[in-house]
Amino acid sequence: MRICIPKKIRDYGFEKLSSVCRWKTSDWDEDTTSMSWVRRIIFKVCRFRRCLCCACAPILLMMCLGVYVTIAVCLSMAPSRVSEQLRRTKESYAMTQNTVDGKFTAPGLRSGPEHAALPKTFWRSKLEANNTGLWNRLQYKMDLLHSSVLNSGKSKWQRFRHRRKLIPMLTKIPGSKCVISQESLEKALPDFQTLPFHVREFIPRMLCQDFPLILDQPGLCQTGPGKANSSSPFLLLAIKSQDENYEQRRVIRDTWGKTGQMRGMKGRGGLVRRVFLLAKSGVRPNRTQEELLQVENKQHGDLLRWDFKDTFFNLTLKDVLFWRWLAHRCPHAQFVFKGDDDVFLRTPALLDYLREAVAKEEEKATAGLKHDRSLNDFLVGDVIALAQPIREKDNKYYIPESLYSGTYPTYAGGGGVVYSGALAMRLQAMSERVRPYPIDDVYVGMCLERLGVIPKHEPAFLTFDFPEGEEEHHCAYHSILLVHKRSPEVVRRLWAQVLDPPPECRNTSLRLEPTPKPPASEEKAEDAPKVKVEIVKKDELDIMDLM
Repeated sequence: MRICIPKKIRDYGFEKLSSVCRWKTSDWDEDTTSMSWVRRIIFKVCRFRRCLCCACAPILLMMCLGVYVTIAVCLSMAPSRVSEQLRRTKESYAMTQNTVDGKFTAPGLRSGPEHAALPKTFWRSKLEANNTGLWNRLQYKMDLLHSSVLNSGKSKWQRFRHRRKLIPMLTKIPGSKCVISQESLEKALPDFQTLPFHVREFIPRMLCQDFPLILDQPGLCQTGPGKANSSSPFLLLAIKSQDENYEQRRVIRDTWGKTGQMRGMKGRGGLVRRVFLLAKSGVRPNRTQEELLQVENKQHGDLLRWDFKDTFFNLTLKDVLFWRWLAHRCPHAQFVFKGDDDVFLRTPALLDYLREAVAKEEEKATAGLKHDRSLNDFLVGDVIALAQPIREKDNKYYIPESLYSGTYPTYAGGGGVVYSGALAMRLQAMSERVRPYPIDDVYVGMCLERLGVIPKHEPAFLTFDFPEGEEEHHCAYHSILLVHKRSPEVVRRLWAQVLDPPPECRNTSLRLEPTPKPPASEEKAEDAPKVKVEIVKKDELDIMDLM
């Protein structure tokens, strides 16, 4: 016991206690029977003083140490006024330094056209969610549902209750959990009954994204076990079509949509695969049409068909479901072209364009340079910025303000767009967190905004046709990658020119800006061969004419 106490402390304690005991017991008799009870206690303590000192000293030392640690911890957890004032000063300075045009950017992030503003969302400019459209409110609650900050300290049961509170308007019909009830819709949208039919048809099922696949192509990108990499396409053509568009699909298979190893105009090209994205054309099944589709699919093996109604507002579902199919069936595709079945695509020139993009990235990687635009963010097309929703009820693109409020993000025209396979996987993951929107190309722009990806504008993509007078140029069709709204007959003639271009047009570069209209003397020249192009007449107004 004496070893556990330092020698000086032990001797000091013994000396003090011994002096007290000698002073107290100097006049006491050896007979303790006549002592009072207080003196008896003091006598016993003095008698066993050495044992008590050895037993109590460690306890006292530990108590002092505990008091010291407690005070130190409390002082460290309570910041001083000086440190708090310094922290606030740093935060205010960071806000002033990282604010560009009223938008906050995180410290260390460069501001410029290559970087998106971080915290502000394009669909919600006010904190009062009740003053915005239905889509905005549902998307805001979806953001809360997936917020890592709000859900970090919650249990599974709390997150489940949080999910039920966020979306109270879902009906409880078995098998239709994604359908919004009519009663809640009328409360959320007072003007629901006055909306056009195609809008009223879309809104109740705007949350539905799970539909079975009727026609599948499981072996499109894989010829056997363990051969996924050898048969993965360099370019996968995903073409949106309708059940009755047999002629468009037949012409595409014979022209720019051929599958197999395709050479470029100048380079080696790459492996091309093709799928058509279909849905049911009507509520009532057409037996003859179903049989024709089965025969077509058995002959060509390139149809993907889902069990939902094929309408203009449901084109977004084709994007979402195609991304899921791509992640499952063809995840190693290097690039994806997504377009309509009435476009003309110069596939060999597009292969050269993509090969050049890959070569630039490889050169940067070899030189050890930083990538300015990685292929993970690669998306090119006819980019549209600062677009506004159409508010005219007679228009095909009409979106009521009660459904969506705000401006559109930057997006690429849906007639034709090319993005990397890596970006397609990211789009598939982001589609789980962005509510479906009735216009497909705008929806892709919303997902890109959330990913922080800025689409690259390519003037060679003409999703809204040539500018006035430019089509009359002799080599106009040899300077583009894509043009929208062409009939099957015109596509065949244009493809023949791609296979055998005129000598003066073989080295034509891609268009960078609108070509000036040729002079009158050149228009009347008889020796200059002209290409007569029949453009499909549009029943509806073009979206660019209304923006």
